[in-house]
Amino acid sequence: MDSLIIWTWHRVLPEAAPGAVSQSEFAAQLAFLRQRQYSFIDTGELREILSRGFPRGRRLAMLTFDDGWADNLLWATPVLREYNARAVMAVNTVLVNPGREYPLEPKNFKVISSKQALELAAYGRAYDSFLTWDELAELRDSGVWDLQSHGNSHFGCYRKVFPVRGFYPEKQHWTMEYALGCPPFPGAPRAEFSSILASPRTRPKNEFLELLRRATGDSERFNICRDFAEPLEMLESEEEFHARLRGDLSTCRDLLHDKLGIDSRAMFWPWGHYSPAGREAAKACGYDLMLTMDKGVVRSGTPVDILPRIAAPETAKDFRRKYRVFNNPLLKAFRDFFNRRHGEK
Repeated sequence: MDSLIIWTWHRVLPEAAPGAVSQSEFAAQLAFLRQRQYSFIDTGELREILSRGFPRGRRLAMLTFDDGWADNLLWATPVLREYNARAVMAVNTVLVNPGREYPLEPKNFKVISSKQALELAAYGRAYDSFLTWDELAELRDSGVWDLQSHGNSHFGCYRKVFPVRGFYPEKQHWTMEYALGCPPFPGAPRAEFSSILASPRTRPKNEFLELLRRATGDSERFNICRDFAEPLEMLESEEEFHARLRGDLSTCRDLLHDKLGIDSRAMFWPWGHYSPAGREAAKACGYDLMLTMDKGVVRSGTPVDILPRIAAPETAKDFRRKYRVFNNPLLKAFRDFFNRRHGEK
């Protein structure tokens, strides 16, 4: 076949949860691919394929995991070993656990929600849900994992405040405190966020936030978000953004080299968000593969700096359905047309 799907997961847990697939369903997904005689490649093999072309007579897939969750070691790794599958972990170095006070074993590990875990780690409050450098070294040496870059920050900022999705606390997101520049308050808008590695940082203007604080209900807040002219202020120039971006991408790559001896040349964009400035900065920092969350398959001629990935669903049944859609050009064309009609990006 002259194409491959790059599948993406975040967490594998004993039981399914938001943002996590159960270990049994993950095993069923790999079994489905193995039954169809798929081989699982890493970033080195992907680079070779994109340079020299797809090998004849092989079915190829890539399994990727974002962030660096500790449960990837506990529950994903045994399944990968069982199916003789190699996977790629995109490590966000700002989330790496600086130290664990207990052995990382299933009996000692407390599972908390992905939103709570990200909020705790991103703000530097607790890192228990994420891997330490020693645990990452264990994965590096396992023969199962290819460790690559996922940036050295994971926050998002407001891209726009309208259309608004709701108001805090009914609608919330773990990055809201960072995006607002203050703790979330009743009536703070839950709107569209963008990774701070994709565009310059913004912050809602104080007068806009004050109007929301004084509003007496969500209907009034909705009108404020709709009618307020230019509610966001830029916190950095394009030049400052480019400098911060280069520093972040270099820091991630340098940490993986200094801590693990890894020469990471693949950048997995946090949140899947990217920009022309980001692509140029990544190239300047030594990355020659860049992976997004654009929906699609990799084919001969796919640009190496906008490689698409597919989010793996939580069940084997939905996994098989998504596999059929993206492996059938007609079904994929129909899906793309349907999504365009309904506004999906």
